[in-house]
Amino acid sequence: VEAPPVALAPAATITGTLSTVVDALPAGTCVIVVPLTAGSAIPPCTPAAPPALTCTTTVADALCAVADSNGVYTVSGVPHGSYYVDVVPTNAEYLPVTPIQVTVASGETRQYSAVVNRLGRLTVTVLKPDANGTPVAAAGEIATVNPGNITSAATDTFGQTTITGLAGGSYTIGVTDGPSSATASASVGLNQTATVTTVLVAPFATIRGRVVYRVDGTDHAVPNASVVVTGVVGYI
Repeated sequence: VEAPPVALAPAATITGTLSTVVDALPAGTCVIVVPLTAGSAIPPCTPAAPPALTCTTTVADALCAVADSNGVYTVSGVPHGSYYVDVVPTNAEYLPVTPIQVTVASGETRQYSAVVNRLGRLTVTVLKPDANGTPVAAAGEIATVNPGNITSAATDTFGQTTITGLAGGSYTIGVTDGPSSATASASVGLNQTATVTTVLVAPFATIRGRVVYRVDGTDHAVPNASVVVTGVVGYI
């Protein structure tokens, strides 16, 4: 018995370009096409080893592709139906894009492009006074950023260190080195790199002395004298 020919419905394609506000799109950024029935939770993805632009995910019947160095991606072989399209950077400094819903027909090529946001960065410059009281770069210092109690890498020879992965908001920066300390504050937003400079200062030790006047080589105490001590107590 010869069966009549059956026309196979061609699959759809979803393609587009991913971009960033700052810096280049991180390598290994995935685009996952998830059936609507699987829910809107954004699944993880595992990119294949470069130069392949494929990836795998934990959701059954989902399709996945990796954007190339220009941000271009193509998800092929999509059956007609309704889907969530998820953009998932594998670099933790970059945020997933809010999923969109699309419905594709057989043989359709659907365009979808998106912008990927990067979390904030904070570059801290730590200085300390030299023997003349002039602020100079302080290498090897550790900054702590709150809220979050985030600890930086040690400052370099220029006294600088950069903290990444910060959600938008206001932060307090603290540096302590023995008796010396410094604090500063800064605000940072998505796709921003805020900068702040702080100078380590030490508290004054106890100062003791005696106020006298001298007559014929003999010192005589001056009672109730006012004494003013001047010096650098901080930097702005």
